Amino acid sequence: MNSIADAIQKFFAGADSALTPFLAALTVIGVATMAIIQTIKDTTPFRRKFQAAALDAWLREGADEANAAFGDALRRLGLSQVNPATAREQLVRLSVDGEEKALFSLSVEQMCGQMNSAVQVALDYPTKYAHLLFVAASGADAEDAKALADTAVTGASSMDDASRIALADARNRVVHQLQRAIDGFQIKTSFRWKWWLQFASFALSVVLSWIALLPWQGAEGFTKIVAVLLTAAAAGFLAPVARDLTAALQKMRG
Repeated sequence: MNSIADAIQKFFAGADSALTPFLAALTVIGVATMAIIQTIKDTTPFRRKFQAAALDAWLREGADEANAAFGDALRRLGLSQVNPATAREQLVRLSVDGEEKALFSLSVEQMCGQMNSAVQVALDYPTKYAHLLFVAASGADAEDAKALADTAVTGASSMDDASRIALADARNRVVHQLQRAIDGFQIKTSFRWKWWLQFASFALSVVLSWIALLPWQGAEGFTKIVAVLLTAAAAGFLAPVARDLTAALQKMRG
């Protein structure tokens, strides 16, 4: 820590040839920040709780949209409205056989893959999994949802060819909507997770930089604050880069 503090102090004091030691100090702080954040991710339920909260918000939003748009389809299935809690229960059961912690411990990409498998089952059995189906497909056309509900109740055996084609088209449109909805959830959740990781990297780098510069004697308070913030910003930027490189190396070894 003394060598890190010395490199930072010399750089901000304008000492000659201080850039290389300063970059080395940034690297050390960035790697330390990455290691601490990775340890927190691996040993605490933070990511699991974050993804669970993101899913709950997505289900609530979908339930509100479905209840507003799919009244006819829901009544056809004997429902007054869809319930996001029931949709969550059905999703966990279909995707990981009810093992909730297992689902939320996955990466966002893996979790969304399991979600996609679950909604496909719900699409095949709309009478049994109506809550999950209509919450996930809340952006679909109301007539397409009604067609699926009608067929689930009456069956398709009595349909003529034109009706079967119309039903197939409606189902395909709902399938595409389901896929886009889960893609949207994945993109949104990944962006927010990476943003929080970047914020955490900066905050932790501030703490490490401040600890390193505490013994800096003779510097004005403003100078020390500027040095801490600039060092933390640069080290916080390097931390995700180091994390991505580490992840890439692990994949190559695997």
